[in-house]
Amino acid sequence: MKKLLIACILIVGIIFVAGCVSKENAIVGKWICQKSPKESSGTIQFFKDGTVTAMPGELTGNYHFVDDSQLRLDFGSQSKVVSVSISGNELIFESIPCQKVESK
Repeated sequence: MKKLLIACILIVGIIFVAGCVSKENAIVGKWICQKSPKESSGTIQFFKDGTVTAMPGELTGNYHFVDDSQLRLDFGSQSKVVSVSISGNELIFESIPCQKVESK
């Protein structure tokens, strides 16, 4: 009985830790975004230090989460809040699907 209790506690702990991957960590990496199967929108790369680069256009700026589903992007004097959703290696960025190609 004691072993069963310990096993249950360990399982709950593992599930809790696995669920603690923050959105800030999940977004870090390089993403390829496509408006349609035939049309690529480019790439966007998020870094741990809060910087972001976007291609085409070679934009460099900063980002931070406003809440669980909104990301603020600052490129020079221009700022924009966009809707985002992250699930594993898929990022939905303003209704555009993106696939993670590498983590940093």
